[in-house]
Amino acid sequence: MVLLANGQVVSEAPGLELRHTVRGEAGAYRVEVRVPSSGGGDRSLPWIVGNPVYVVDPETTVVPPPPLPPAAVSPLSTTDLASQLRWSTESDATSEVEIDALGVESDGADGDSGFELRYRLGDDMDGGTYVAAVYPVEEGALARFDRVAFRAAADRPHRVSVQMRAGGLVGQPRWRTSAYIGPSVTEVQIPFGHVVSVEPSGSPLSFEPSQIDAILLVIDLTNSSPEAVGELTVRDVRLER
Repeated sequence: MVLLANGQVVSEAPGLELRHTVRGEAGAYRVEVRVPSSGGGDRSLPWIVGNPVYVVDPETTVVPPPPLPPAAVSPLSTTDLASQLRWSTESDATSEVEIDALGVESDGADGDSGFELRYRLGDDMDGGTYVAAVYPVEEGALARFDRVAFRAAADRPHRVSVQMRAGGLVGQPRWRTSAYIGPSVTEVQIPFGHVVSVEPSGSPLSFEPSQIDAILLVIDLTNSSPEAVGELTVRDVRLER
């Protein structure tokens, strides 16, 4: 078991229990259970990944705000005027992924178009196996918003990594959180304040929406098994504040 604070390992234990005392270190804490890599050596791979637990300064009084309707909404269109899919795909060399645009549902709601993603993960445990749906964002466009939202369903229970990438910065850093998507249609909201920096080494970077140029929905071996096959349906993706 490994405990991470803001993306950095702060404690680990080989047994069935891990204890760590937080002494004023506010931030996002997350637990992983790891298994040795099939390639041997000291490298281990995530097997179980917990959602973040947010620790705040004890001197700070945190009052969760009540849910409010969005003051501004910007639908992320699935198709452009030429009916070409705006969302694209990425994957490693061993995985397969396809994406198709969906039409507007029968209720005719604005911004209700979406896409269907079908995938098969590869079997390379050490090769960064993943598939992703990617939406390009104009640099600076996210600065006016504080969350991304969408409706989604899947052929079976999934935990999907929702990521924001700053491709214009050195190393293309990204920030992420996760969302559960099951067979029933679910409304998913990702507040920007809930994403954490994905930095394998060095200090985690502060999230700056104005630097983001891509939003990704990622399926990888963090929450799926090698050679997993699945389908996701995503509709009404939008930026809100």
